[in-house]
Amino acid sequence: MNNIKVAADKSKANKRTWKPKDFLEKGVWKPFLIAIALMYFFQFTAINIVLMFTPDIFKMSDPQSKFIDEFLATILVGIALLVSNIITLLLADKMRRRLMLIFSAFGISVSLFGIGAFLHLISLEKLACCTSVNITIQNCTDESSTRSVFFNSEDCPKIHTENIQWLPLLMLMLYIFFFNLGYGALIWITVVEILPQHVRTVATSFAVSQTCISSFLVSYTYIDLKSLITPRGVFWLYGILNVLGLLFILIFVPETKGKTEAEIQQYFNKVSNPKRPGKG
Repeated sequence: MNNIKVAADKSKANKRTWKPKDFLEKGVWKPFLIAIALMYFFQFTAINIVLMFTPDIFKMSDPQSKFIDEFLATILVGIALLVSNIITLLLADKMRRRLMLIFSAFGISVSLFGIGAFLHLISLEKLACCTSVNITIQNCTDESSTRSVFFNSEDCPKIHTENIQWLPLLMLMLYIFFFNLGYGALIWITVVEILPQHVRTVATSFAVSQTCISSFLVSYTYIDLKSLITPRGVFWLYGILNVLGLLFILIFVPETKGKTEAEIQQYFNKVSNPKRPGKG
């Protein structure tokens, strides 16, 4: 009992409280900025768009619901979410966290580019159909509308997407899987582990608070972006942002699994203070 008390008193004595000037230290500000950037890249995966506007995405991909009803497709995406959570739990203790984040960013990028490409093919079909029935270019290029002559016409053949109607559903299910593989499950752990313990509470709180700002921006701007750069442009935009997130992880984010706090801080101090060659 005395040994436990002595150890507790020693731990309390060694505990360091944070001060504002701590964020000027090289071993603090770098992981702090990385943590904030990761929180923004987390929201730039467009997860809020996918979860909040899933029926809208399927409606744009299959306006007449010939392949699958948008609400049934949404249920299937939800099932993929559940299955991916289970798979992630099984893999989390076996794979390196940085590697899982890399796979996650790569898979999300491919999925978003794939959805954008499919919507681009839909727009080409719409353009061809509008041209054939002499609809004005202005109405023809209104891709955000689901009530145009194009969508109600049976005379518009699917010249590009007839054999790949399953692609949006597959892309969204893959998107959910790759999101949960890294960003959805491990981003929070990584942010906590890269921060020094004495600033961890306040730094983590500030970094996580940025998700509220970025989440609002992503969700609020979706409708306006659809009108401004077309639906396919929205998914391509977030696909590009996820490529940047992938590069960011590759360059700046260290592996934290199995590492002590001292080893992680040594990494940041080494990066911040590269050894200079000695003078000859």
